[in-house]
Amino acid sequence: MDVPAEVISSGPDYVVGIGSSAGGLEALEGLVAALEPGHRAAIVIAQHLAPQHPSLLADLLARTTSLEVVTAVDDTPLAAAVIAIAPPGHDILVTANMIKVVDAASGIGPSPSIDRLLDSIAQAWGEHGVGVILSGTGADGAYGMRAIKAADGLTIVQSPQTAKFEGMPRAALAFGVGDLVLPPT
Repeated sequence: MDVPAEVISSGPDYVVGIGSSAGGLEALEGLVAALEPGHRAAIVIAQHLAPQHPSLLADLLARTTSLEVVTAVDDTPLAAAVIAIAPPGHDILVTANMIKVVDAASGIGPSPSIDRLLDSIAQAWGEHGVGVILSGTGADGAYGMRAIKAADGLTIVQSPQTAKFEGMPRAALAFGVGDLVLPPT
């Protein structure tokens, strides 16, 4: 799927969806610390969170990077070199040029749903989509990574031996995705 030229010229060149769960904070901190300013990717994070508590994730990650880190707000334009984080109790999706914050899906499965985020990136961004799976238990994100791979996007999986919890990385790898298998940094 090709992203319309007008979207690419006015917004990011790529959308990177990052999913993490248990042990994910350390992996996220390492990953965002390694990101350099000036890149043309919008970064959207779905970190499993307890829906009833406010999240400090944006503040914690902002300490490790010079990039702008925000808690996502519905109908915000995607922006290059900005890290948007799903708020507790909500799923985060993307369209061709916007971030959508929606109610978490039916209470089944973890929240926010990494699969929903990655699937939306595959649908809207195709080969300009990137999926990243970091430390976590369970298999959330594996289906979404398969969708990104099917859309000719890039899939990156944290090497299981560097993950505090290797369930999510191993689930993604079991689906045959993982163009790159790397430590978070």
